[in-house]
Amino acid sequence: MKKLKVADIMNRKVVSIQEDAQAQEAIGMMQKGGFRHLPVVRKDGEVVGILSDRDLRDIAVMFDKQPKDADGYMMLGPIAVSGIMARNPITVSSGDTVVNAVNVMKRGGFHALPVVDDDKLVGIVSTMDMLRLLLKLLTKP
Repeated sequence: MKKLKVADIMNRKVVSIQEDAQAQEAIGMMQKGGFRHLPVVRKDGEVVGILSDRDLRDIAVMFDKQPKDADGYMMLGPIAVSGIMARNPITVSSGDTVVNAVNVMKRGGFHALPVVDDDKLVGIVSTMDMLRLLLKLLTKP
């Protein structure tokens, strides 16, 4: 079996948010897109952080047990993404092996890693991507 690369399994349609955006906007983006991790970038595109749904839940008060959109949450005031994101996230490149990415995720307890090539965000790889790969390998004839 060939050595699988991060590029083989990553999500190339990565959505990011700027560090000066508000947390309420991030909640809306995650709910609309159906994902749980959002790379945070500067205006020049440099990855400076990562934001998870857990980070957002920690600072929000829910009006509803299962909010359907960002309006189902209340912030106690405007909160910038830069104030709640994990700074200087560990990243991988699209040319790294999947084995390397798994080891990085396992050692750090991460559920997602931004994929960066030449200082540019090109994707994201998550535990869901790893599970899809595992399922594919386990059910392969």
